[in-house]
Amino acid sequence: MKRTAFTCTACGTLNIPSPDDRWKGFTPCKRCGSMQSVSTSGEGRTSPKLYHELSRACGLSISMILEIQKRGLLPRDLATCNSTHLAITGALNLVFSSEELLRGAIWRIPKKRRKALLEAVTADALLTPWQRHVLKRYLEEFQQELRCEVPAASGGKRKRYGSVVTSIPNMILHLELRYGLSAATTRPWVKRLKKVAYNRVKRELQKQASTSKGGSGYE
Repeated sequence: MKRTAFTCTACGTLNIPSPDDRWKGFTPCKRCGSMQSVSTSGEGRTSPKLYHELSRACGLSISMILEIQKRGLLPRDLATCNSTHLAITGALNLVFSSEELLRGAIWRIPKKRRKALLEAVTADALLTPWQRHVLKRYLEEFQQELRCEVPAASGGKRKRYGSVVTSIPNMILHLELRYGLSAATTRPWVKRLKKVAYNRVKRELQKQASTSKGGSGYE
């Protein structure tokens, strides 16, 4: 399990875990001792514009900012960032721009894993097992739905988007039962992966349709 930091709501202190800390559920703040929840909050979504603004300000890529958010070093809503959070992004940018510091960090990783990091990977390979499970399931369901879709021009009634695929609440419940994940953790990802699956299948079918039309002219 990834070590996750949290910001105390009582005193505002950013609690960063040591190598021995494995925070889960409710944990006391290191400064004031008040019990704090270290679970991901579903409130306060960040607009894409704030990600680009912070990326330009601190020099980190958006994917790196998202990973830092997952670790709890940045709030879910970037609009609530304070001076401590900005200092952390600046320090991380300094670390990533230093070859000596990066070399020391890389040598802590096993040799086999280091070689794997140098290889190009697809975007799907960066997903967690439960995220890949959601994407695969939605891909299969959308392939079945969109292939059977009745065009409106033919006199039929077009199916509503996602009408026969697993709904987002049902998928969230499925993940909670199968993986023990909270709704706050899975909801934003389920919404995103459902849309990704729909667009991917739609593009694939459109490409197949254009290919078949183009080939018919040579027969």
